[in-house]
Amino acid sequence: MLRDTEILNPLNIHSRRDVTAKKALPPYPRAMATNVLSQVSQLASKHQWILLTAECPRPTMAQISHYQELGNHMVQMKPSLHLSQTQVIEKAIQSGNACAIIAHGDFSSDSQQHLQQLAQQYNCEVIFLAPSPYLH
Repeated sequence: MLRDTEILNPLNIHSRRDVTAKKALPPYPRAMATNVLSQVSQLASKHQWILLTAECPRPTMAQISHYQELGNHMVQMKPSLHLSQTQVIEKAIQSGNACAIIAHGDFSSDSQQHLQQLAQQYNCEVIFLAPSPYLH
């Protein structure tokens, strides 16, 4: 007999599913601030990527249609299993493929300053979004 958290797929292979996964809300706002998109839209003419960290909110479809040039230049990075968010941003800057990186999270002022200085060396801009409180 199958428990309520197990399903039997067409190949008769048991797999488990998380019944609470669909109910959980992401711990960040669902839309990006318009002033941030306005700021990076000016950088989109550099024909480089605008990278978003994994924790970053994605722009809404309305925002993407308003800032059409961003749609083909924005990429959201996957979270790393081995590197901190700061290390991921450092690697992204050093790759030389990004004109801007939008980071969402709790960064120390020293970490922000270090990343800003590194970004200047590579003609890149790092934009830090303040973490927002998440209420259950």
